[in-house]
Amino acid sequence: QVTRVVGELAAAKTAVDAAIFDGKNPVLNNRVPDTNVSSFAPIGMSATSTAGTATTLTAAQVRSNLIQSVTLDRATASDVKITAVIGRNANKDIRGANVAQSRSSDGVWTCYVSKGSAGNGWKASFVPAGCQASSAP
Repeated sequence: QVTRVVGELAAAKTAVDAAIFDGKNPVLNNRVPDTNVSSFAPIGMSATSTAGTATTLTAAQVRSNLIQSVTLDRATASDVKITAVIGRNANKDIRGANVAQSRSSDGVWTCYVSKGSAGNGWKASFVPAGCQASSAP
């Protein structure tokens, strides 16, 4: 399940890259209001087609049934981090773990996984290949 969440966030990386290359601000929604089309680009993490420019989605708004919440942070024009908290239908041992895809200013993406508030059943082996274990993604 951790690997699936990593993959769901990884799928958004292409949309984030495209937004940055187009000079737009990536947002988690599936579409943006007509008045914001020139400055925002949706990356499709939302479960609804409601237009918006959200940088945080809650369980009721996010597309995945394994993600409790997802946040998109943009430190600079090209530094972006998408962070998900695992929850909802996830196994109790991984609920509360954090998964992040972080983009550096030179366009390199890095995956981080941390225990977060996951229960006592959390194991280091839950961190998928290609991701780094982190105390705070």
